[in-house]
Amino acid sequence: SSTITTKPEYPPATSDISTAIMPFNPAKDIPDLSGKVIFITGGTAGIGKAAVLALAAFNPTRIYFTGRNSAAGAAVIAEAQKLHPSLSSSPWSLIFIQCDLASSRESIRAALADKFDSSRLDIFIANAGIMAIPEGLTAEGFEVQFGTNYLGHAVLLRLLRPLMLRTAQEGSQVRFVAVSSFGHTMAPPSGIEFDRLRMPDAGTKWQRYGQSKLADILLGKSMAKRYPDITSVSVHPGLVKTELGGRAERSPYLMMMESLRWTPLYKSPEKGAHNLLWAATTAKLESGKYYEPVGKLPGKPNSYSGMAAICDDEELADRLWEWTEKELNGLDLL
Repeated sequence: SSTITTKPEYPPATSDISTAIMPFNPAKDIPDLSGKVIFITGGTAGIGKAAVLALAAFNPTRIYFTGRNSAAGAAVIAEAQKLHPSLSSSPWSLIFIQCDLASSRESIRAALADKFDSSRLDIFIANAGIMAIPEGLTAEGFEVQFGTNYLGHAVLLRLLRPLMLRTAQEGSQVRFVAVSSFGHTMAPPSGIEFDRLRMPDAGTKWQRYGQSKLADILLGKSMAKRYPDITSVSVHPGLVKTELGGRAERSPYLMMMESLRWTPLYKSPEKGAHNLLWAATTAKLESGKYYEPVGKLPGKPNSYSGMAAICDDEELADRLWEWTEKELNGLDLL
């Protein structure tokens, strides 16, 4: 078999790091989801869409999914109904919520209040994200990658957590899955630059991306610490052929990733969704952990995998949690 000679060295091009660790076949390994209610952000493209289509096959009571484009949401529902004809007879089993995580917390809350009407929530997959885009701010003035990838999800989690806790008290194995990235290793040395979160040009675009993805890992750890009734984890999907990098500015890192785009190191969105599908449905995972594909606890960082030591900084995790609680203190619950 041929190997990629670009340094640093990578595994043989014929290997598939997503299945070399833990073979995962959604069709066989996802259990029946009857009675479950699922909420997925960023469900109109990439691995989020792949997750919606995969989970719809296992009889959940309802899947809510978000996105910025209502036409794209309608297209996902149509595709799901074509793949799973039984869905056509239950039009409320798939519900699209138009929601931009870079909008204000009031807008996010209004979008949720308008469409989300379930009396339970078993699985929350925080998947939506942007990567290394040009500098900008959210509607509330936060750096756009931190605001979208982390704070927007923190708003949703604050709104949905009471319902998740009630569902757990009824005996359900409730899950919170934050989709992070190996890109968390590019966060600034201090991890989260709290005094620069409203600066659109703090650090490089890749440091800003890394900071947002580190925050997602810390959120999973903090949830596990404070809410043991909810199994909370973060996941790296692996290198995936999606539109996520479409708006990313050019960099040596992005060019390196694209040089691998047509090797087996890069996965389709369907395979890229495997790790989050595994985390959302398996019985074999530990709350608070960060998993690489599929179901692998990471080692030290190398060229394309591993977890940065700062992820285990409990003081930093606590500070981010307390900052978030204070920031969202005035948010009215549903």
